[in-house]
Amino acid sequence: MRSTVASVLGITGLIGLLALGAVPNRAEAVTFTGSGTNPDGFNSLSAAAEFSIVGSNLQIVLTNTGAAATRPSDVLTAIFFQPVGFGPLTPFSAILNTGSTVLNTATQPAGGNVGGEWAYVASIGNSSSGLGIFGSPNFNGSNLQGPAGVDGLQYGIVNGIAGNANAAMFSNQLINNSVVFTLSIAGNVPSAVYAANFSNVSFQYGTDLTEPNLTGGCTANCTPPTPPVPEPSTLLLMGTGLVGLCYMSRRNQKGEALSA
Repeated sequence: MRSTVASVLGITGLIGLLALGAVPNRAEAVTFTGSGTNPDGFNSLSAAAEFSIVGSNLQIVLTNTGAAATRPSDVLTAIFFQPVGFGPLTPFSAILNTGSTVLNTATQPAGGNVGGEWAYVASIGNSSSGLGIFGSPNFNGSNLQGPAGVDGLQYGIVNGIAGNANAAMFSNQLINNSVVFTLSIAGNVPSAVYAANFSNVSFQYGTDLTEPNLTGGCTANCTPPTPPVPEPSTLLLMGTGLVGLCYMSRRNQKGEALSA
């Protein structure tokens, strides 16, 4: 009977130890946002980028959250970022996010694939426009609107087009809402990402670096969670279990001494 009680106490103690060491699930994604006013047209500008680890890939959801576009400098054309703490990135795909569409075209891209209109440059970021930095598209898709390179306004991201928008807003195929970018990671793949994994995050608009650029600030899951302080009940379980384990150990020692 005593042996049974001690066993129960020992198991209870182990449960307490496990509870003491338990840490809540780590955040899977970190979000950066930026906002400001376009000095060219006085439109409000805002954007968001969510970075997450999916398998051995880095996934970025880039969204234009600002006012409806009226001119080229309202179109989100790049996310700049420098990855920190994991291996080199290789662009894999750029796909329309759920609920997103391409405006000014009668035909939507097959599978939502807009990779032929976006490029990644290591330690700089992703862009649908040349900006004097990005050359050829490399997200594994076909060219959807000329010219063939990553150049011009086409396939930048808007949050709708205003009724009084200029002609450029209607002569270019533009993504409404957001794009999901997937980049494969070579080497070290962290289990989760936080603000410290990305530096110099910013959102670029238009087709020239002189056009609006919004600094991205971390707004969600910025730092790793703090390990929880054990509840009094957990400490009691652990203490009870330790007593039970000690009792079992002493009984075993006595048993061995008597049988010797």
